[in-house]
Amino acid sequence: MANYDPIRTRVLEGIKETLQSVSKYAVKINDEDQKGSSEFILLSIEDSVTIAKNAGSHTKRVKVNIEYHNNDKPGMTDSNIHMMDVLQDLLERNATKRSSAGVHQYFDAEVSNTDTEPTDEDSWVFMFTYDVSHSKVYN
Repeated sequence: MANYDPIRTRVLEGIKETLQSVSKYAVKINDEDQKGSSEFILLSIEDSVTIAKNAGSHTKRVKVNIEYHNNDKPGMTDSNIHMMDVLQDLLERNATKRSSAGVHQYFDAEVSNTDTEPTDEDSWVFMFTYDVSHSKVYN
């Protein structure tokens, strides 16, 4: 039996599925192959902490960085600002996502930080941090 990783299998996959539902851009998780993609959204975990332990379960708080990369059009444009607003609104409207099999789940989520001024070392055009809680029930 494979190790159960709720952050990768539920939180990141749920966010990826939600973003891909309205976006024409490829959504990548951490180190997935990005070759050939001049425009994509990259998801990565910044931080993960356990915030509550109850009998038979625990809850983790996770910071997910959502970065928009565009090698053809560097810098913020009106269309990029609009896209950032659309993506943030989409995630905040869908703070709970669950497949019929219970595979994609994240709860109590909010955008906590937005950055539209990358440094020379940053390869993204804009980035925001999405704070997510996920509860795991033991069986």
